[in-house]
Amino acid sequence: MKIRPDEVMICNGMLTQIGVSFRPVKGKRVAVFKCSCGKNVITRVQHVRYGSISSCGCAGVESSRKRLTENKIAFKHGKKKSIEYTTWCSMRARCFNRENESYSNYGGRGIKVCDRWLDFELFLADMGSRPNGTSIDRIDNNGNYEPGNCRWADSKTQCNNTRSNLIIEIDGVQRNLKQWSDISGIGRCTIRARLLSKMGWSTKDAVFYPVRRRNKSV
Repeated sequence: MKIRPDEVMICNGMLTQIGVSFRPVKGKRVAVFKCSCGKNVITRVQHVRYGSISSCGCAGVESSRKRLTENKIAFKHGKKKSIEYTTWCSMRARCFNRENESYSNYGGRGIKVCDRWLDFELFLADMGSRPNGTSIDRIDNNGNYEPGNCRWADSKTQCNNTRSNLIIEIDGVQRNLKQWSDISGIGRCTIRARLLSKMGWSTKDAVFYPVRRRNKSV
C-alpha cells in the first residue's frame, strides 16, 4: 500500500478529505472523506476531485425523498398530470436549471421562484386552477415568481407585457407600443422607427401622424 503524506487535501461538494490518500494493492488511490452530513466514507480521490462523487450518498437520498414528497403532494390533489403541475415544474426549471434552454432569460437574469412556491401545494393554493387559454405571467417582468406578481393570462395580455414592448406616455396616459398601435392604426415598426430616429418626432406625432402613401405611377 502506497501512502502520499504530502498531498493537498481535497474539498469538493459535500466531501472534505480528512486523511492522506493511499493506493491499495492493484487498486486506485483512495482516501477517507467526511461528508457534511457527518458521515465518513472511503472513496476514490479522482472521483471526488472531478465531481463525479459529491457526497456520501445522502444527497441522492435527499433528492429522491424530495421528488417523492412532491409527487405525493401532486397525487394528493389529483394534479400529477395537470397543467398546473407542469407549469410549476417548468417555472422552477427556467429559474434553477442551467441546462434549460430558457434559463438565460430567467435564472440567468436573476429571476427566482420564491421560497413559498418551492412547495407545489402552496403554489396551487395561491394561483388556483389555470383557466383555459392562459398560462402563468409575471406582472413585473423583472420580478420573481411570487404571490402578487403572477397571474394566469392569455397570450394577448402576455404579448402586451413583454420586456421588449415599449411603454409610451401621451397626455399623461401610459400604454405600451402595441396598444397605441391598435388605437392609432399606425404600425408598431413605424412608431418605433419614428421614436428612435433623429428627425425630432414628438411622442404624440410618432403615434398618430398618418403615414404618407406614395402614388404608384401607372
